[in-house]
Amino acid sequence: MKKYPNRQIHMDFHTSPDIPHIGELFNSDEFGETLKTARVQLINLFGKCHHGYYYYPSKIGKQHPNLNFNLLQKQIDACRKQNIEFTVYTCVGWNEYWANAHAEWLEVSPEGVLGSKRPFEREYYRWNKLCLNNEPYRKLLKAEFKEMYEYFKPKGLWIDIILQNECVCKSCTQKMKEIGLDPQNKQDRQRMSRIAQIDFEKDIFEYLHELDANLHVYFNGYSYAMDLQDEIAISNKQKQQYNTFMDIESLPSDEWGYTHFPISVNYANKYDKEITMMNGKFHTSWGDFGSLRNKSALEYECFRALAYGAGVCVGDQLHPSGKIDKTVYARIGEVFKTIEEKEPWCLDTTKIAQIGVYGTTKSSDNITSAVDRAAEGAYRVLQELKYQFDFLDLEDSIERYALLILPDKVTLTPKAAAKIDNYVKNGGAVLVTGVSGIGENKQFLLETIGIEYVGQAAYCPRYIHIEEELFGNVPAMDYVTYKPGVCIRGKENVEILAYTVNPYFNRSEEHFCSHRHTPPRTEVSQEPAIVKYGKTIYVSSPLFTDFAENGVKAYKDLLAEMISILVEKPLVKADLPALSEVIIRGNNNKDKSKIVHILNYIIQRKCQILDTIEDVIPLYNRKLEIRCDNEPSHVRIVPEMKTLDFIYEENYVKFVVPELQGHTMIEILEND
Repeated sequence: MKKYPNRQIHMDFHTSPDIPHIGELFNSDEFGETLKTARVQLINLFGKCHHGYYYYPSKIGKQHPNLNFNLLQKQIDACRKQNIEFTVYTCVGWNEYWANAHAEWLEVSPEGVLGSKRPFEREYYRWNKLCLNNEPYRKLLKAEFKEMYEYFKPKGLWIDIILQNECVCKSCTQKMKEIGLDPQNKQDRQRMSRIAQIDFEKDIFEYLHELDANLHVYFNGYSYAMDLQDEIAISNKQKQQYNTFMDIESLPSDEWGYTHFPISVNYANKYDKEITMMNGKFHTSWGDFGSLRNKSALEYECFRALAYGAGVCVGDQLHPSGKIDKTVYARIGEVFKTIEEKEPWCLDTTKIAQIGVYGTTKSSDNITSAVDRAAEGAYRVLQELKYQFDFLDLEDSIERYALLILPDKVTLTPKAAAKIDNYVKNGGAVLVTGVSGIGENKQFLLETIGIEYVGQAAYCPRYIHIEEELFGNVPAMDYVTYKPGVCIRGKENVEILAYTVNPYFNRSEEHFCSHRHTPPRTEVSQEPAIVKYGKTIYVSSPLFTDFAENGVKAYKDLLAEMISILVEKPLVKADLPALSEVIIRGNNNKDKSKIVHILNYIIQRKCQILDTIEDVIPLYNRKLEIRCDNEPSHVRIVPEMKTLDFIYEENYVKFVVPELQGHTMIEILEND
């Protein structure tokens, strides 16, 4: 069963010392009753902010200079009165007060910039950065954590900005030399940043659990982010054991975008670790005062979290006066009320997936919140085609998947390649694109894909020659591919499904044609573009990245045909447009019960800087087929309990949904 409250608020309170009368309009009863009316179950309250000030009379540091009472205690008292649980927030990586007081605690960039923030720089999210490796700073933080725990006895601590840049301060330089790393080498500096984050979380987690073994601890430092685990000791997976849950911070209107959360959660939610999705009430992102998220957008983000088995944490920022905004919480309350009604079918469910997709980020890479284009392309293609999938690392089990996809640039270890080859020999199917699987010897590590690497393609862009009726409804044509590909040679018994067509020349100062790139030659080359070998298909162009960046529908259509060749019986067949999302989860509270989530929202680019959602246009009488091992006893829309007629044929439950408005959940209860 779920351990953590499902409906949460993250109440930011980063407040400048230049603002007077902090908390003067705070009203305890109004605060607590507003949260209760909005059906909030847990709230993250501020002990200390990025500016470095405490919101209670701390003995460790300085209370906000314009706050004259214990605001945090008043907030906690209000929550306890309404039976709302709370955690205490504090920040580690950013702290302007301590940065000014202790320059020796700051990171030093390789260029010699103190605090990793150039002088006079004050863009969004630019703060002086303190070093996680600095022992005096870490000692002070432990005293702070102990004080917060002993003062307030929170359910947990939410510890922010557990990030580390390529720091070359004295502490980092010394530690690098001790473990044989070169501070002048960029890759070694990145490796040290990963080591520093893991070591910090381990040290603090163990310290906090000495105080209270049941204390919930979350370090906000991309613990959910996917990497390949090609180097286990520095893999991001190491962080997960020091977080009692994972909070995927993903405000889609800002730097994260609408693909960040589903990619992250499709990696993280296959593990036995509870997950929360954190979005925001803001139009853009944190610190956007006077803004309110469109209701349809807020619904979509929260309901999508439910569909992926995650709790919901809506970010807010309390006004410096301490007055809670009732308009904001009226909107949050509308959404939370609907979530509460849906929860019996959402709280204890298991991910169902048919396809495994490998990530493309190496353990030694710099992990950020950015979404890799190859992973984004794979997500977009599979989501639009209604396939159920997980993102994988090299250590994940793969036997249960009907298909493995290696999109564009997956770096394999020899061990991982052998595991995939064995999977294919046992009947599994694999789709490989681009340079995925090419080892240091410039040859494919996978034996079962039946090709040899010749070299990088001489031309970019180049073309894929598609002949009539070879790829279903994809018309015959020479299709341009914009991203650089490779040249391959097929081994014996390889079936060539398509060849490449080269342009007359690469565009250059000496040779150019028309406005953009050179047209294709009239003759087809002998270089294979798409090959099939048993149950494997290889594409010599990075189609997933190309689709994510350029959105050519023909790429999706080609990939759809290839996937349909390799996956004979998909879990979902649906008469739905590309924009509709289908997610299936197994309900652990009922034997053989499946919950089918359908999200029908239109994401629009309404302005120059962000995507959003305003309108929900209903769909009517849409046909769905869901693969089930047994004939169900009922199919019904929940929580409305509207029974749907169905037929059961060839292991598919077939039914029609009369109306789809936003988020629809359908329960299928199978007979034994």
